[in-house]
Amino acid sequence: MGRKADGRWGKIYDQSFSTTQITDPIFAVIKKAGWKRTSGFTGSGNKKLLFVIAGGFLILATILFFVFSGMGNIKESARNQIDLLREGKITEVYQGSASSLKRRLSQEEFNAVISEMSIPQIKDYTFNSIAVNNNKARLEGYFVTDEGDKREIEVGLIKEDDKWKLIFLSLSD
Repeated sequence: MGRKADGRWGKIYDQSFSTTQITDPIFAVIKKAGWKRTSGFTGSGNKKLLFVIAGGFLILATILFFVFSGMGNIKESARNQIDLLREGKITEVYQGSASSLKRRLSQEEFNAVISEMSIPQIKDYTFNSIAVNNNKARLEGYFVTDEGDKREIEVGLIKEDDKWKLIFLSLSD
């Protein structure tokens, strides 16, 4: 459809096209040369390859599922600790912390450190990096204060008694 030479709208060209006009002559040459035509991955020699590729994807998907579900536990544990601190439940966090943290700091010293950090001013936070090495995890990201300032946050966790427990928390100024 388009504008004709006399200015009226209408059909300018009438053309039909079929892909077999191109493929039929090519396949005729291939057949004449003695070759056989197969249909992609489902050809007789390619079925094994198709199953190997599908099996590989299944194994990869399973591995990724377990890796990311484990990372979710780490992230959830860190979030729980930060949320408890934001609510002022410092004693609960200390009681659930790693034994190495408790050996370094008494409950009173922990309370003093947390009080200096101004954690209740955290409006929102996110982690964009999670590194796990053996039974230790380090989460890094940023938090936003009530005033809208964006600052860095770092949380360290260790797996004790099959639970991820806090070993350190760092907030940038």
